[in-house]
Amino acid sequence: MERLKKKLFSFQKAYNALERAIATHAKFIAQDPNLVDPDITDSLMTSVVKNFELSYETGWKFLKQVLSDVYNIEANSPKSVFQACLKQGILPELITDQLALLAETRNLTAHMYDQVIAQEVNSDIDQHYAVLGQILELIKLPEES
Repeated sequence: MERLKKKLFSFQKAYNALERAIATHAKFIAQDPNLVDPDITDSLMTSVVKNFELSYETGWKFLKQVLSDVYNIEANSPKSVFQACLKQGILPELITDQLALLAETRNLTAHMYDQVIAQEVNSDIDQHYAVLGQILELIKLPEES
C-alpha cells in the first residue's frame, strides 16, 4: 500500500503542477497582445505540454498500481490499464474512452516537438485537465487497518 500512496502523491504533485502551468499561461496570454513576447508564450505553452505529459504518465501509473495492489491485476500498458479499470468498475466508460484519447495525444507530444501539436494540446488543455482530475475524484484509497 505504501507504493500506491507514493504513486498517488506523485500524480497529485504532477496534476497540481499542470494546474499552475495552465494558470500561468492563461494569465500571460490575457495581457495586451502588443506586449506579449512570442518566446515567452512558446515557453509557457511548452511548459503546459510537458506538465500534461507528466500528469498523464503519473496518472496511468497510479491506476496501474491501484489495479496491482487493490485488485491483484497486472496490466502493463496505458490502454490495458484503462480497459481493466473499466472492467473492474473503477472508472466509467466515458472516462476510460477519454483517457485512451489522451494516450494518443501524449504519444504525439512525447516523441517530437511540433508547435501545431503543442497549440492543439494547449487549446484542449482544460478538457485534458478535467479528465485527469476525474481519476483523483473517483479513486479513493482503502483505509488501512
